[in-house]
Amino acid sequence: MPCHLLSSWRHRQKCAPLHLEEPIVPSNARPERVRLACADTFAGRVGSLLHVDGTRTFIGVYPQGEEVDGVTGWQTGHRGLVFDEGAFFSGIVDHLRALGSTGRLYAWGFSNGAALAYKLAVNGGLGFRGIAASVTALTASPETYGDGILAYNFPTMESATKPIAVLSIMGSADRTIPLRGGAFGGSDAVLADAKDSILLWSEINQCAGHVTAAIDATYAVPQEEDASTTAARTIFGGCVLPTHFIELSCVGHGSARSIDGEDSMSYAVNFLL
Repeated sequence: MPCHLLSSWRHRQKCAPLHLEEPIVPSNARPERVRLACADTFAGRVGSLLHVDGTRTFIGVYPQGEEVDGVTGWQTGHRGLVFDEGAFFSGIVDHLRALGSTGRLYAWGFSNGAALAYKLAVNGGLGFRGIAASVTALTASPETYGDGILAYNFPTMESATKPIAVLSIMGSADRTIPLRGGAFGGSDAVLADAKDSILLWSEINQCAGHVTAAIDATYAVPQEEDASTTAARTIFGGCVLPTHFIELSCVGHGSARSIDGEDSMSYAVNFLL
């Protein structure tokens, strides 16, 4: 799944119209894996979510993971592949900076894309401000995978993890990524308990206390119709940066379609920004 990035654009001039079909080619990045578009050129619902005004514009980057045996995904330590995503994302960020972007960096991802978003959060070298991770938790073991700027899977003294906004969304009975973690597929990776993961992020973000309340939601599972459900939303208080956890009451490896009456993408964007 793609990992979506939003980068705040604070250049005085409007960014040139860059359509989704037109790739950018940052150094160290394979051009066929990157798409860039200005917020005001987005098609469909994404464009209406970015709240472009006279003083603030956002650009969206839609990178794709490597395709192996017909499956596209990120090399996050679960696929037994050579890790090169650090150089890949460094190239994207460097390209945005060269274009004049001086604003904040955010990432959103689902499943494997969420695992990549967590690596961007754990490894503080690229300076991401916030992530929205849908349907996965931190990788508890191995502690590292590969080397370079995105080597660490789990926050440690060596990982340069900094406070970062974290929105974590999990399914209560997901059979692919269990809420309580454990061994992942046929790999040697072990996923952390999702609730323990968000508690760790609350410590990193220096939170004090939390409140949990029931909210309405809908979720979507591939090849199935959207279904109404409920969710428990935990909001941590007093944090340096916002820290939320949403547990959907659902089965299957799906994602939230709406949260508390709001489109899930809109919810994530508003949380991050």
